[in-house]
This record gives sequence, C-alpha cells and structure tokens, in this order.
Amino acid sequence: VALAVILPRRLGANISRLVEAARAIGRGDFDQRPEVHSGDEIEELAFRFGEMQSGLKRLQQLFAQDRELEIAASIQQSMLQRTLPETPGVRIVPILRQANLVGGDWYDVDVSAGQISVVVGDASGKGIGAALIATVTLSVLRAERRLGATNKRIIEQANQALREGTNSDSFTTCVYTTMDPASGEIRWLNMGHPAPFLLRGEADSAEARGYYLEGPRNRALGWFEDPGLAETVAQLAPGDRLVFYTDGFLEAKSADG
Repeated sequence: VALAVILPRRLGANISRLVEAARAIGRGDFDQRPEVHSGDEIEELAFRFGEMQSGLKRLQQLFAQDRELEIAASIQQSMLQRTLPETPGVRIVPILRQANLVGGDWYDVDVSAGQISVVVGDASGKGIGAALIATVTLSVLRAERRLGATNKRIIEQANQALREGTNSDSFTTCVYTTMDPASGEIRWLNMGHPAPFLLRGEADSAEARGYYLEGPRNRALGWFEDPGLAETVAQLAPGDRLVFYTDGFLEAKSADG
C-alpha cells in the first residue's frame, strides 16, 4: 500500500518538473533545468531535456548574432560608395564581393576641384571587427577631404584615429590615389597595400601590356606613430586601365583548387 502511494507521487512530481521546464521554454527561458534523480527512464528523459534546452539556447544566440551581422552588413553597405560621382574622361568600375556578410575590404571615390580621389583598403581581421576598422578609416578620410586636406594630411589623420580609437593589434592597409583627368597624372600613397596594376592600352600595340606599379610602400595605418608618407607619381595615357585590389583577389582559387 505504501509503495502504491509513494511511487505514483514521485513519478508525478518528476513529470511536473518536466512540465514546468517545458513551460519555461515556451516563455523563452532556457535556463530552468529539471532536477530529477529517480535512477530510471524519467531521469534519462530529464537529462535529454536539459541537452535540448542547451541546444535551443545556442540556436537563439546564433539567431541574434545573425541578426546583428545583417544590421552590420546594412550599415557597411550604406557607408561604402553606392552611387559613383560623375567622372568625365574616366570610367570607374567598383566590384566588392565579401566572403561573409561583413568584412574588412572597403573603397571610396570622390570628385572635387577637377581631381578624382580613389582609395581601396583592407582592414585586419574578419567580420564586425574588421568592418568597424574600415568604418573609422572611411569616416576620417571623408571628413578630412571635405576640409580640403592634402593626401598626406588625410593619411596622417586616419592613422592617428585608428591608433586612438581601436585595439593595438588593429590596422588597415590602403592605397590613396588622386588623379588629374586633364593631364593623366596620378599620385598615390601605398600604406602597406598590394601595388596597383597598370594595363597599358597603346593604340599601336597588338596586345596590351600590364605590370605592377611598384613604388615606396609605407606602413599600414593604425600601428605606428609615423607610418611613412612616401608618394608615387605615374602618368596615364588614353586607354590605360589601372586596377586597385585587395589580397582576396590574389588569393582566390578556382573551383578545382
């Protein structure tokens, strides 16, 4: 008689704990674990129930992270150049393909006072951290450019902002270029970035010839108080094509590896 009374009560109490845990899940609470020590199938069920709660909590966290990444990607796309300014005599073709929703590759184009400014950069790291570094750099570049600062001044201020506003191991490489469409003269500061590639388009040549425009390569922005400000000058002719890129372009592999 005693067993007939005690056993159903214990079974009912353990099942009630599972029911309470299920109701907590329905409320979005994945931390309420059912404590059952009956030594039978009910205890096994409670243990598996706890594993399910952990899995659901992890899925909830991943969903929140995905949502944050989507927001960050939207902000990054808003920061990057979506509509190009009018560039008489010059055709600019931007291509940006991120491996993830957000990344550290960035660019900007500006036309003012008869000059075209093009900057292409690559921030350290991946994901939101790299996107924030790119955002800081872009904001400073645009602000200084509106104030009429020289190329060297713009780079100096961007370097200072990264040193003050990011972690000590954060940095970005970039090539900051200005071009005079009337004369074809281009000037750029290479801050630890891969060298631009020039594809010549001579009218009297059967095949175009291409080569890297090597020059002084300064240090990446964000690491050193004085990254170096050596500038390179080159001359473009009608039909020439100048390619700026990030290391993702060089490291890309075909489908077969």
